[in-house]
Amino acid sequence: MSPARRGILMSVALVALGLTAVGSARPAATPTKIFEIGNIYGVSNGASAPSIFTTSKPWTIVEVWTYHWNDAKGTTATGTVGLKSLATGKMYGPWSTVGSEGQGGVPNAYWHTTVKVTIPAGRYKVVDSSPATWAQNSETAGRGMTWIMALPAADLTWPALPDALVSIASVSNGCGGGVASNAKRYGDTSVYLNSNNPFGTRYTVNFRSACNLHDAGYSGAKVHDVLSGKTIDYYTWNQAGVDEKFLTDMQKICEIQIPPEASVAIQDCQGNGGKTSLGAKSRYDFVTTAGSLFWRNRPNLNGGWTQGSGEDAVRLNLSQDVRSVTGSWQSGTGDNLLKGEFRGTLISRDQDSIVKGYAKVTKGGTTAIRPMSFTVDPDTPNRIEAAGLGLAGTLTRA
Repeated sequence: MSPARRGILMSVALVALGLTAVGSARPAATPTKIFEIGNIYGVSNGASAPSIFTTSKPWTIVEVWTYHWNDAKGTTATGTVGLKSLATGKMYGPWSTVGSEGQGGVPNAYWHTTVKVTIPAGRYKVVDSSPATWAQNSETAGRGMTWIMALPAADLTWPALPDALVSIASVSNGCGGGVASNAKRYGDTSVYLNSNNPFGTRYTVNFRSACNLHDAGYSGAKVHDVLSGKTIDYYTWNQAGVDEKFLTDMQKICEIQIPPEASVAIQDCQGNGGKTSLGAKSRYDFVTTAGSLFWRNRPNLNGGWTQGSGEDAVRLNLSQDVRSVTGSWQSGTGDNLLKGEFRGTLISRDQDSIVKGYAKVTKGGTTAIRPMSFTVDPDTPNRIEAAGLGLAGTLTRA
């Protein structure tokens, strides 16, 4: 077969095989061919000039291909390919390649690698581990034949952030102390007489739903309010406001659970309880007096946080707007430099708060978005626990 014929077949196979490879493992967006050196003419061995391309914007590289016809012998094994920044000298890769047959069953005529690496705008050289078998011709001016598929870097989009809504059971324990629990409490119910006669009609009232909402309010949680049928976010409430709602909720329960003709029982239920039990007002008086012992201060995550020291130190800056938390950090230097960006939602829980969201982490030209969280205990407001890609463990406020 003539060199010219081999060149024509190479060019056709290159396009067809390239599209097949991309289609078999295609990301959500369609890759773009951002660089190609190839033509329909005969080829020779030995790339003698660099294969260089320039991009004016960042790209996420997904495939790199090079062509090794090698006088119809192909190669017995594949090698590696990579990209070198001509501005910084930074090497992306090298990455191991797999081989595909060329025209006539030529073994490993095509070398290709599948990656997901983001490169910034700049000028790059394709580096092949076997320049002696890398196909070239006069039309390529001695440059090795290659092509590169990529996605716009902007296609790495942020996932939707979680809602702060939690179940009422996760932040409440009814009318009693302790951690969140579904267990019945002695203070859940009270009994009211509709007369001064100890043998008169008795009405048992269950205040647990009001106590649950009061617990959620002290934690600053966002929950469903069963009494109003609406969602309520307590994060910006103060203790006095939560206590006032507690009183209103209990008095509403009295009217719901005691028939309107039992006016004495309703009055005792909404007030101080009469002779038989505590009423809504007496319960309210207790929390306004002793409630500060149980109130949980809302987290303030604004500012700088650190972990470690020296070159491995992490410096994290967080900015909080109510429940919205954003941040950025970096650690390491040189090739070990890691940069991160965070977006999350602060979720109030029973004993602590957690910021759940996502981090966009970049290291060595590779960018990924992964789940990340920060947990803060109200008893140690200047310490947080991080869990995520590239940032984990304890950080303290700088």
